Amino acid sequence: MLLSVSSLHSVYKLNANHNFKINNAISFKGNADEFISKPEVVFGNILNDEAQDIVGNVQSSKPLNSGWTSDVYNFNDKIVKVPKQKVFDNHYLETQAKGQNLKEYFALHKIAEISPDIATNPYGIIKNKDSYYLVEQVARGYHPNDSYLSSNVIKDLLSKFFSLDTNGIVNCDLQPGNIFIDNNKAKLIDFGSYNLIVNNGFVAGSDGIPFELFKPNGQIFNETNLDFPIRFMKTFLAPKFSDTKNLMDNPYINMPSNATNFELRTLYTHLLGNSEESPLEFFKGYLKLKVNEYHSKLKLFMQSLNPDVLNNYGINDEQINSVKAGLEDAIKYEDLLEKFLISGDKDIIELQLAKLQLRTYLNLGDSLNSPVENSKKLQSAYDRLISILKNGVSTSEGDKKEYFSRTLEFFEKSFEDYNFADGQVEIPEQEDLIKVLFKKIPQKIKDSVTQVQTQTSKAEQNIKITSNKKTIFPIVILGALLIGVGAFILKKIKFLSKAENVQKNLKLDNSSLNNNLSKNLAPTFSKFKEQTLPSK
Repeated sequence: MLLSVSSLHSVYKLNANHNFKINNAISFKGNADEFISKPEVVFGNILNDEAQDIVGNVQSSKPLNSGWTSDVYNFNDKIVKVPKQKVFDNHYLETQAKGQNLKEYFALHKIAEISPDIATNPYGIIKNKDSYYLVEQVARGYHPNDSYLSSNVIKDLLSKFFSLDTNGIVNCDLQPGNIFIDNNKAKLIDFGSYNLIVNNGFVAGSDGIPFELFKPNGQIFNETNLDFPIRFMKTFLAPKFSDTKNLMDNPYINMPSNATNFELRTLYTHLLGNSEESPLEFFKGYLKLKVNEYHSKLKLFMQSLNPDVLNNYGINDEQINSVKAGLEDAIKYEDLLEKFLISGDKDIIELQLAKLQLRTYLNLGDSLNSPVENSKKLQSAYDRLISILKNGVSTSEGDKKEYFSRTLEFFEKSFEDYNFADGQVEIPEQEDLIKVLFKKIPQKIKDSVTQVQTQTSKAEQNIKITSNKKTIFPIVILGALLIGVGAFILKKIKFLSKAENVQKNLKLDNSSLNNNLSKNLAPTFSKFKEQTLPSK
């Protein structure tokens, strides 16, 4: 007997709490688990001879990389993911790790049907004894945090996030390393952990579903065979998705989002890094692009839906009216997002940054801090977000007031039963998005004026002291200061001239220099230039 969708949801919740039990009653449609002596192609168009070559190559070579459950190899310009040996002590978890690649193949196969440009394309699955190998396309390019992100790259990412969200597949790990950028186009990798919307509108997590259900013609294929518009409308009738950090940026849509996961895992650290000359302007531009490439399209998608067709799927009139009401609220909220995310309004920008801060700290696996440190900062982030929202409600009017009010209601309700950790601490300045984006002095300007600030500060201090004594010494001191600065500059110029002559001699007769001498001169000249020459 097959598991029902509600049972799948129960398995997801059960496994999320790590209370694993083997249910011998679980069955599935698909290939049997009989022992085979040769590698067998389970999915895809890989030939048997090639499958044997792949397995043989893997067994005789070293992995290029290693993940949580798999080692990664390269074979004939293909990526091969092979389950690790002895990953867990728990036998059930060990067995599931060996079938993990079946889950990823399902996601990549579905995504390739949407568009082959979104993620790496799967070539197939090879079963070798009790383990499953995933063979997929190689991704090339650079990662988001390696460089600034152009508007074309952001547009491409948001467009792909929209396509995935409106097909019910959400990658749970859109960190920089899982995004490749080449020629302004993004390619997503690593769908080892993801959420999917099943036929009755539930959000199911791949981590909590036994791998057997992903076999050919298995239950997961059957439980996702309805067109996504039907599954999406049913999300308004499903239990509330509790993972607040990954929810769409629309509180009336009961499902996670690739765009949200990208923001808390990649955009947050990108904004705090040094890749963008002006992170605040970059963020404003990001929000405008998100309106055009994501929110406007999502609104059109929802406006195209007809809840009355749910009658054909056993949904009664009362439930259909609930779906209609949910869609109406969701579309209204998208109207508000369209209006305010492109406004550049400081209150709105601070609200978006505060939400991103909170969601990042909710993600207890964040790379910046340990889970304990994150939990201590979480209440500070929440309190500040609520303060911004309440202030917006009290000081705004019309649509802006409604936007703040609806958002406030959602976050207060989401956290009404949340048990914050003891020992609340303030957000460190270097991690604080609002402080960094609104108050950060660009490093190049800061470095170039530091020496001038030091000199003028001393002059101002001397002038202030003598002025309080009502003497004529300020003029004398200022004159002396100018003479001293002039002498200092002349000395620097002479030293620079001397250093440049040394450098010319080095170039003219480099072969005659002792290696130790050149090593000593080079740092001296470099240090001198840093102290005297203006920054470029």
